[in-house]
Amino acid sequence: MKYITLFSALFFFMGCGIIEFLFPVEYPQRYMNRDIEEDEIIGMWKITDASESLIETYLQQQDNFWSVSPAPWKAITLYQDGSCEVDLVILWALDNEVLKEDDALATCTWKIDQVSAYDEIGQSKYVPGLFFRFEHYNSQEDTYSIYYSESYVAEENGQLIMWNFIGDPIYLRYQDFHKTDQ
Repeated sequence: MKYITLFSALFFFMGCGIIEFLFPVEYPQRYMNRDIEEDEIIGMWKITDASESLIETYLQQQDNFWSVSPAPWKAITLYQDGSCEVDLVILWALDNEVLKEDDALATCTWKIDQVSAYDEIGQSKYVPGLFFRFEHYNSQEDTYSIYYSESYVAEENGQLIMWNFIGDPIYLRYQDFHKTDQ
């Protein structure tokens, strides 16, 4: 009976946000503090070795609630006309039906936009970032399915980094992409 009471109390505290209040997560502010210029992001972006390793580790112990990454690719090339190409890793997309379709990758588009982010205490805010979109048309059902993804952009050591969280943002695991010279 004591264990049931203890479990119930912990569940109650977690549900009410008291645990988060007592032990807050301080989200780093790894976002751009200026507008992003199109010419500085056009080109190929490749995942870092460290980020790829973090994703592979995460896949061994995923929490089954958060997807691995909203950017399930090892590389993405952004073109000036707003189109893009990706080196997709289906395993990282975890049951995403749109990206598994043959025609979806050919519909990749991107744009600079305000994307949803976290302030220091985990509240929602908007920051400059990138918005990606893929479509799949199912002719049998006459329906369109859409997959979209947002990525953040940071400037560290004079270089831009395109990034997002791996799994639950509370664990502060990052999927970083660096721009390459191809």
